[in-house]
Amino acid sequence: MYRSRDKLADVCPLSFIEPGREVRVVDIRAGRTLAGRLARMGIYLGSRIRVISNSISGPMIIGIGDKRIGLGRGMCNKIIVRSQL
Repeated sequence: MYRSRDKLADVCPLSFIEPGREVRVVDIRAGRTLAGRLARMGIYLGSRIRVISNSISGPMIIGIGDKRIGLGRGMCNKIIVRSQL
């Protein structure tokens, strides 16, 4: 479990999600610059993200629609997600 801003919930940073899972973005804990950069990539509140690769070293590869994007660990830790059921 990950502690959200107001209560204990079933949310966690994107970097904790294993490959093959699909998640929905519920919060972005970043400044305006990074939030804008993520929005231009298609990552914003409510976005559906598919985790393609999540290895210990190197970037995390995610899928949004028909695009594949590589994100560093720092960015992934600022994207808070909830698993799709």
